[in-house]
Amino acid sequence: MDSICPSGRVTITVMKLEILDETQARGGVVVARFGKAALIKQPNGSWQLQGGSAEDRLSAREWISLFLHEAVVPCG
Repeated sequence: MDSICPSGRVTITVMKLEILDETQARGGVVVARFGKAALIKQPNGSWQLQGGSAEDRLSAREWISLFLHEAVVPCG
């Protein structure tokens, strides 16, 4: 959506923000975010990486390998 200043000299573009809804965790806890990807710890102790681009997911996997070795995140 664009808005034009009354003078016609300035156009302001409104950005649409996509917010990861905490309810997407389905009972889990969002531990960290990497761009649009979310690392979620499920109530049963398993880990899940949801959403994001391939680059976001790669960043998450690198971070996990350095700081959260005990997390086993399924590929995909």
